[in-house]
Amino acid sequence: MDWITFLSKLIDSVVWPVSIIILALIFRSPLSELIQVLKKFKYKGFELEFDSEVKKLHSDIAKTIPDKGIIDEETKAEKSKMIQLSRVSPQAAILNSWAQVEKEAFLTVRRLKPELADKEINNWLLVIHTLLNSGKLDDDKFRQFNKLGSLRNQIAHNIDIPISQEGAQEYIESALILKRHLEEIV
Repeated sequence: MDWITFLSKLIDSVVWPVSIIILALIFRSPLSELIQVLKKFKYKGFELEFDSEVKKLHSDIAKTIPDKGIIDEETKAEKSKMIQLSRVSPQAAILNSWAQVEKEAFLTVRRLKPELADKEINNWLLVIHTLLNSGKLDDDKFRQFNKLGSLRNQIAHNIDIPISQEGAQEYIESALILKRHLEEIV
């Protein structure tokens, strides 16, 4: 191989990577804007999906758990506080309302089965299955609790995704209805 062939092969193998790097540097600003637009589109799709899932779950809960129309002052204050939080951070409001449901579920299992040690009821799945197996939750409510938890997990693991205030408020209302249902289990 002579030096001209060597130089030709070297240039041939280096031209494409160098060209791509130069184009990326030249079009860095427009490319970053395009990436942001694509992210927003993806996030908006998730927002619509989350909102429709919450709306469907809220409707399902309203059908299976009759609204007694009686809300104590503590629940009103709690709901008001969470609604205010949803205006600032819908994600935080969702996580907070789920924590209330989870806490009440643990307390309910302790009321029903005081013989169980805390270490025996240390995770959500065990708690919800204990309620199902004790006959205190039917399959519909079991599914609703799981769906509410699943939606919470989507938010917890994708915190940068925007959630509409309306979606957050429906989630809060659903969580409070399920929490109140747990409080009534004796």
